[in-house]
Amino acid sequence: MKKSTPLLSRLAALVCAAAFILVTIPGQAQPQSLLTRHVREEVANGRAQLVGQLPAAQTLRFDIVLPLRDRAGLQSFLQEVQDPSSPSHHQFLTPQEFTARFGPTQEDWDALVAFAKASGFEIISGTREARDLRLTGTVANIEKAFHVTMGTYQDLTEDRTFFAVDREPTVDLPFQIWHITGLDNDSKPHPMYVKKSDYAKAH
Repeated sequence: MKKSTPLLSRLAALVCAAAFILVTIPGQAQPQSLLTRHVREEVANGRAQLVGQLPAAQTLRFDIVLPLRDRAGLQSFLQEVQDPSSPSHHQFLTPQEFTARFGPTQEDWDALVAFAKASGFEIISGTREARDLRLTGTVANIEKAFHVTMGTYQDLTEDRTFFAVDREPTVDLPFQIWHITGLDNDSKPHPMYVKKSDYAKAH
C-alpha cells in the first residue's frame, strides 16, 4: 500500500476541515413564512393599481411580534384556571411565569434582536414578556430583511394612495414569527365617536 504524500495529506486535511465547517456552522437561515397574512386583498388579486415605489431612504416605524408557545397547553391552562374543581382554579401566573411557560424562549428573543440589528434597524423598545419588538428602519432595509417590495397603490374607492407590500414577508430566522405591523397604511378614516347602538350592530 502506497504511503500518502505530504501534498495528498494536506489536501485530505483541507477536505475534512471544509466538511466539518459545513456540518457544524449553519449557513444563512432558510427564510421562514409568517403565521399571519400581510398582503392586502386588493393588492394580492391585482385590483389595486401600482402607481409607484416607496423611496428607499424613507424611514418607517414597525413592530415584530413573536407567537406564543404551546397554544394547546395554554388553552388547557385557561380552562383549568376557570374550573372550580381544578387545583389550578384562580392560580394565576405572573408575567414572568407566563412568559417562561408560554412566551418565546430567551434564545428566540435574542435571535430576533440580533436579526433586527444585523438588518440595520434601530430598536425603539420591546420586551420578551410582551413578545413585541418596536423598530424603525429604511424602506430599503425592510425590503431586504423581509424579502418584499413596498409599492404605492391607488385606492379602489377613494382618491388616495396607500403603501403596501407586494407579497407575504419572510424572515431569515430558524423559527416563525407571528406578525409585522406597519407594512402598509391602508386604513380608512373613521369617526372617533361611535354610538353604542351602532357598535352593537357592527359586532
